[in-house]
Amino acid sequence: MKKISLFVVVSLLLLAPLAAQTVTGTSPNGGENWALHSSHAITWTSTNPGAHKVDIILRNTGGKVGPIKSQVALSSGSWQWQDVGRLEDGTVVPPGTDYIVRIRDAGNAFSDDSNTSFTISGSSPAPTLQLLSPNGGESWF
Repeated sequence: MKKISLFVVVSLLLLAPLAAQTVTGTSPNGGENWALHSSHAITWTSTNPGAHKVDIILRNTGGKVGPIKSQVALSSGSWQWQDVGRLEDGTVVPPGTDYIVRIRDAGNAFSDDSNTSFTISGSSPAPTLQLLSPNGGESWF
């Protein structure tokens, strides 16, 4: 009986830190207005981090939009989104007011969402074309 009790106590002590793992997103956490193609830090805090990597996922009221970045070091506490609106696969999302960032461990054991939505504003720059030649005054033979 003592062996079983000791096994249970040791098992609980080893599993307790895993149950207490948390991540809390701190930015964006709601109300921010980030311009499309600008650069902003996505930040978080964590407790008892047993997991080593997190995924950063963009969501909206319709659900998952797509991964912003996968396999980011949890201990870093931040990741710089160099091109706001561009997902990991290269897709650029449209401006909107209902975006949320989810930080979750790769095993999906714990996660946190922005407390309220944030805005991605602006639009993609229109393509430009500049005519270099002929630009006037040329004589063609």
